[in-house]
Amino acid sequence: MSERSPWGRACTIKIVDARPVPVFTPRPHALADILDHAGRWGERSFLVCGQRRASFAAFRRAVDAAGAQLAARGVRPGDVVMLLAANSPEWLLAFWALARRRAVIALGNAWWSPEEIAEARALTNPVLVVADAARRDRLRAGAPAHDLEALEAAWDACHSARASGTPAPVDGAPGPDAVGPDAVGPDAVGPDVPGLQEHAPQAPAPEAPAAGENDRGEEEPALLVFTSGTTSRAKAAVLSHRAAVACLQTVYLSRDAMPDEIQPEAPQLHFLCCAPLFHISGYMAHTQALLSGHKLVLLEGRADPARIIDIIRREEIHLWATVPTLLARVARHPDAHARNLESVTAVAAGGAMVTPELMDDVRAAFPNVRLGAAATYGLTESGGSVTAIAGEDYLARPHSCGRALPGCDIRIKSPDESGEGEILVRSPAMMSGYWGLTDTPVDADGWLHTGDLGRLDAQGYLSITGRSKDMIIRGGENVSAPRVESCIARHPAVLEVAVIGLDHPDLGEEVAAIVVTRPGTMLSEADLRAFVQPSLAYFETPSRWWIRREPLATTSTVKVQKMMLRREWLARPGDGP
Repeated sequence: MSERSPWGRACTIKIVDARPVPVFTPRPHALADILDHAGRWGERSFLVCGQRRASFAAFRRAVDAAGAQLAARGVRPGDVVMLLAANSPEWLLAFWALARRRAVIALGNAWWSPEEIAEARALTNPVLVVADAARRDRLRAGAPAHDLEALEAAWDACHSARASGTPAPVDGAPGPDAVGPDAVGPDAVGPDVPGLQEHAPQAPAPEAPAAGENDRGEEEPALLVFTSGTTSRAKAAVLSHRAAVACLQTVYLSRDAMPDEIQPEAPQLHFLCCAPLFHISGYMAHTQALLSGHKLVLLEGRADPARIIDIIRREEIHLWATVPTLLARVARHPDAHARNLESVTAVAAGGAMVTPELMDDVRAAFPNVRLGAAATYGLTESGGSVTAIAGEDYLARPHSCGRALPGCDIRIKSPDESGEGEILVRSPAMMSGYWGLTDTPVDADGWLHTGDLGRLDAQGYLSITGRSKDMIIRGGENVSAPRVESCIARHPAVLEVAVIGLDHPDLGEEVAAIVVTRPGTMLSEADLRAFVQPSLAYFETPSRWWIRREPLATTSTVKVQKMMLRREWLARPGDGP
């Protein structure tokens, strides 16, 4: 490793807000450093989405053009800007343009309902919402918004400049000789264009921190990543610039190969990302592609299993990041066994545990994934994964999520006779807290109280045994049962309600609601679905309903007994497993 490398292997303790935090030394001090590091890959192909393709160099210059648009909207360092859109090249352009301006990027969930969007905006008070067409329709009147589709002009301007030999227009609009994204051939890479400073001097990049200010500046907020808590509203975990970079440094250390040790002449890996970019897993996927020189492939439109199989074959995908539900649908699709998918050597499915039974199906569909099987454990609040297990280790311990990653620590709080207790974690990528809230699950010694239950064996392998939080994991998405209950309870005909998770062969769990109606009222499933639709995302809306007159079973302290309700539901005729 070069003496000038910013990617160190040592881990020390830094006091941040009176708490001890493990940090790597040396380390990059800003999120935008990741994009600068990607400059070493030059004209290597970087991004593929349908017919649109771009090299690393072209992408970085498109980011500059997108930054000019956002600067013209008045975005300054430290401003909160919400990014609210589905996966797309424009999402990535907006993300890195905002990172370059040192804005605080609030990663809005593309599946939120209008009410949830309004709640998130009220919490974060963004100066601007960068949204695609589908999400703009859900914004309340008066929301300051910038069309994500307008960033297509930044993308097109890159192609226009190479095709015509003229500089990209400063307003970001493509010139008369523009080459549209669909005109780029399947084997082409994006062209080079002159930089922002030469052709958009009215939108200078933010000043770099002065000498000696890096340590202070790295604690400024970089990302607000929303997470479903046990309360009725989502919370925004604050990741500082240091934490956002440490997410990655932890992973590279676990592989014993830092980003600058990856040689440009090494064969390029092709990476299919189906994880939502607004999740911590999506952030990890696209930033690792930038640092490692991977070709990053995004889906166009819905995640259809047959389409994914076609993409894997056409783009010769080596690595695939997804969620367990989609992994299962592809692995069990008839075409997966009828077609050659031997290019895939590793899959990563975050958001929920991958069962041994699913891994059997994965290895049958992807014969070269045998040693690429892996499992991780982490939370948004921990800055992503804190444990990992892979290869032969995973095959030997299929119910474990592995040992602590470099720099991370794990403890079991108040273990019982079997060793089970609440999982506490401490990591270099830990959140600073929740945006706008003083309450935090991080204690004075820097330990994050996860609310998850587990055990550590003598070798330090962690197994998850349950959740102490009232949470349902549907298709990799966390669903707060109290939030869903709160929305349903607003209906004037509802007397009481309990929301539980029921096992589902495809989604892992599905959301189920037991609703007790008020005397003299009538309710149907259709009534309730229509009532909650404006307030709940589609994945939060119950797919199964039990509308009844009998009161909910409670304890002596009037706490709803959800385990008993689950047994009652499964005992109903036709509702068994």
